[in-house]
Amino acid sequence: MNLVVMAAGMGSRFGGLKQLTPIGPNGEFLIDYSIYDARKAGVNKVIFVIKKEMEEEFRKTIGKRIEKCIKVCYVYQELEDTPIKVEQKRSKPWGTGQALLASRNQVDAPFMVINADDFYGRDAFMKLGSFLKEIKPAKKNHYAMVAYLLKNTLSDNGSVSRGVCELKNGFLKKVTECRKIERQGNKIISYEDEVQELAEDTLVSLNLFGFTKEIFNEATKYFKEFLLQEENLETKEFYLPSIVQKTIDEGNSDMKVLSTTSSFHGMTYKEDMEKLKEYIKGLIKEGIYPEKLWEENNEK
Repeated sequence: MNLVVMAAGMGSRFGGLKQLTPIGPNGEFLIDYSIYDARKAGVNKVIFVIKKEMEEEFRKTIGKRIEKCIKVCYVYQELEDTPIKVEQKRSKPWGTGQALLASRNQVDAPFMVINADDFYGRDAFMKLGSFLKEIKPAKKNHYAMVAYLLKNTLSDNGSVSRGVCELKNGFLKKVTECRKIERQGNKIISYEDEVQELAEDTLVSLNLFGFTKEIFNEATKYFKEFLLQEENLETKEFYLPSIVQKTIDEGNSDMKVLSTTSSFHGMTYKEDMEKLKEYIKGLIKEGIYPEKLWEENNEK
């Protein structure tokens, strides 16, 4: 299995390059813990989707630590990497859908996709890994995602974006990108376009998906459509959940929704970091993670 880590975002709200912010007791990043868990679930290759100017920093930090334990590749998410030529004046890449496509030439097995700046938990990776190990070729592509309860994914320090999920018989029917979600009093409110209240137990996607390589053909097709049909291409983004929605709507794929006992933790804001550090410290104390994550004797 492969793991695709979407790590090209610079973290403007966080105030720095949050992907390379130490969280663990020995300088480990959040990505370290995700990769450690993914490896336990059967992943043997990691593909980092980064900006080209980040590669040196990645190699001398996270890459140096993990490359002795797992195969590591780097691919670039670049503005010009589009399936058709587009006249536009953008200053940044096209979003998580394009980040997925950036990995297309390195993925060589069923694979997981994650954000670099989120903590998903061991059980989530184990559930997704079990699903991917059992995939067999079929007329319809079979994919999966891990969903979390909205109430467990909020930040105390500002609004967040989440993919709100609607299910039918355990499969994803619809995912809607909801932005500017936060708790206000005893309610959870989304207020980007219009104010709406969301239930505490709403299931949401945090970009923890399991795919086969067939997703790249679909994503390329939908990216072309996006570039031809969308207006305001200077600011519009091509989101990974949009790819998922389109392939479901067209009947090309189904998306199994997996539940998890894992706790999700994000690092959207700098203030989230201290709480996350304490949480990791507690997991180390419980024996879930070793204090020195990548020591050789921990990987045998």
